Amino acid sequence: MQTYPNSFPTTAAGDIIIRWLGQPSLNIFLIFEDQPAPNVFRSIDYGQTYTSVNDFTETMVDIYISSANISWVYSLSADSGTIFVSEDFGLNFRQYHTQQRFATLSLHPTRPYRLLGLTLDQEIVSDDEESMDLYTVYHCDVIASGPVLQWTLVATNVLFVDFFRPSPEMMSCKASDIYLTRAMVDGTDVVSQFQLEEHQYPYKALPTVLVENAFHFYQVHQYIFATRFADPGSNKNLELYTSTDMDQFSQAIFPFEGLENLYTYVDATEDIALIAVQQTIFNDQGDVVVEVTSGNFNLSAIRAEFSTAPYLANPVKFSFAPNNGCSTANYAGLAGTIAIVYRGNCSFYDKAVRASQMKVAALVVVNTDDSLIEMGAPEEADPTNFPEMPAVMLTYTLGTRLLSQLTQSGDATGRIIESSGPRSPLYNTSTLYTSGPDGVHFTLSLPDVLDYGTFGNPLVDVYKVESSNATYLANIYSGGDIRTVITFNKGAMWSTVGGTSGGTLTVSMSAGSLFARTPMPKSTLQAAGFVIANCYTQSDYLVPGALPSPYWTSDGGHSWNAISTLPTETVLDFAILNYGGLVVALQMDETTVIYVGAPSPGSFLFTSVPFISLPTVFSALVAEPGAESMHVGAYYVDESGWNSIQINLHDVLKATCGRSDMQTFVPSAAVPDATGPQPPPPPRCIDGSRAVYNQRMSCADCRLPPGFVALITAPSCECTPLDLQCSPGFKRAHPIDNSTSVCVLDLEY
Repeated sequence: MQTYPNSFPTTAAGDIIIRWLGQPSLNIFLIFEDQPAPNVFRSIDYGQTYTSVNDFTETMVDIYISSANISWVYSLSADSGTIFVSEDFGLNFRQYHTQQRFATLSLHPTRPYRLLGLTLDQEIVSDDEESMDLYTVYHCDVIASGPVLQWTLVATNVLFVDFFRPSPEMMSCKASDIYLTRAMVDGTDVVSQFQLEEHQYPYKALPTVLVENAFHFYQVHQYIFATRFADPGSNKNLELYTSTDMDQFSQAIFPFEGLENLYTYVDATEDIALIAVQQTIFNDQGDVVVEVTSGNFNLSAIRAEFSTAPYLANPVKFSFAPNNGCSTANYAGLAGTIAIVYRGNCSFYDKAVRASQMKVAALVVVNTDDSLIEMGAPEEADPTNFPEMPAVMLTYTLGTRLLSQLTQSGDATGRIIESSGPRSPLYNTSTLYTSGPDGVHFTLSLPDVLDYGTFGNPLVDVYKVESSNATYLANIYSGGDIRTVITFNKGAMWSTVGGTSGGTLTVSMSAGSLFARTPMPKSTLQAAGFVIANCYTQSDYLVPGALPSPYWTSDGGHSWNAISTLPTETVLDFAILNYGGLVVALQMDETTVIYVGAPSPGSFLFTSVPFISLPTVFSALVAEPGAESMHVGAYYVDESGWNSIQINLHDVLKATCGRSDMQTFVPSAAVPDATGPQPPPPPRCIDGSRAVYNQRMSCADCRLPPGFVALITAPSCECTPLDLQCSPGFKRAHPIDNSTSVCVLDLEY
């Protein structure tokens, strides 16, 4: 294994942007944002040496690499708006002066010679002091322009713009360029499409308004999502609209009434749309308090809509009513007490009526999660006959604490009094909903998913496993604890993940990357079933000062193994190489060490690469783009300034994998035996297909062959109840369960 430590010129300073072209190019560009010209450095030898780009005599904004053809590279001057264009992987640039002062560029997804230029026109500040930048958008075709770039005005007062990227089957009928914009028109947010007439040049933009009163729009895979306010004056009742063909937007249908919901587009790459809807969990959110006088503590609760007697002034005994308190027999002998019941099996109103009939003094309903809702009565209920007793709801966590007090003392007493504290938000959670291929009709997939984002800036703790189809990981708040669950069938059924020792794990995801600087899990399509991540083994996810340990899995994320050869309780970053399947880990502390990992029987063997003795601050660990990559770059700052180290891993895995080096991997099946080739386990029908993959054995010292495709076969099969979602108005009997869970009537729908 070869390493190439090097130093940049002494002028390199400020925050760094890394642009690695990938194969067949050897070029790497580094842009230092806070530095005057020259602020762009280029390596043409895999990072062994860096020199400033002589073509750039001005301070540059960024390097833009075409995703359609990486030989096309653009750059933009921050001083004059001059555009630089290269067609040879950034080795030589042509310079174009423009009258416009562009702030940024956007490249066409399939035509490398077409681009959008955005000029910043104005900044507007809303009543709540939120600022928004408005841009004017221009289009250019470099080839058709000739020696002077010709720019066509597309739209003004634009908040956001993107190219429409049609699915492959739509390419023939959507060949012309279409831009999607969110803009301010006469003070109203609208989402519009601008289609260019290709039979003439210069092109003419033809605008069509798609959604009025828009709040946001987002494009992922074949779906275009847009949200709008049905009541823009009050910014309430946020609605979601979906389109798959750009010809028509349809309002998405959810099993709830949208009021102040925040929609987050989690994923839409599996022919479904996975949408999260955020709710706020409050620390002190009730309007009444359950005072446990025997235990000297208070529990915040919320009063039922039909509760005609709001308070219970004098302390009485607590009791527990079995079977969710749905019949009068469940309250036998509980007269004069505060009866505690679990939510479910019948309506809130029915519980209260039965309890009142048995002369219960008050009713406490324990929710199934840590949210509070105002329990309502059915429309046919007569308000003059509402139960004459207090009825309140507790969260699952607080209700469990109350029942624990009752169990321990056997003679717990309390009362229900008015709340004097403010409603203070504790954290947010989201509920996941999945749609069919139309992206319109949504059903419940998973409640109580951690979401530490704010309105407009969501941060949902969900991870799409790239190495296994239809597989997602999510962190949920359940029973006062945070745990990780997994689905192998696009959210139709979830189960709890765990380590090989049998304990549960919490995989660090989006929230961990924000609060604890732990990176997201890493996986790649070529390494079927393989995921590596930082995990917590105790209930300390997001606890200040708590540190995770590195874990890996080869079955898509169901069972996890600790990496014993890496340091525990330390934050690690990882880079996975598609071609070699190697993992490079970075210990991010004051004495930074790089570890290079290679598979070994039943585990991963990591060896350290000592190269630094001074304290360092790492900025990035980057793997070379491309399916056959075998290089990793690590960029850091020490006392001398910016440095990098490039690791060439060709010598680690010299041979190409053969048939004897591979084994069969079936998602959600048992982990294959690593001692040698084994007959494939019985394939499970997941989401209508039995996918079978080729997976490199953990003891194989080889690299994947060029053009390697992991998927062997995916024949269709009959779906089982685990593959199907419950219809609106129904729910799973056990939402998180490894066994079959049937759909039952949701009485609170």
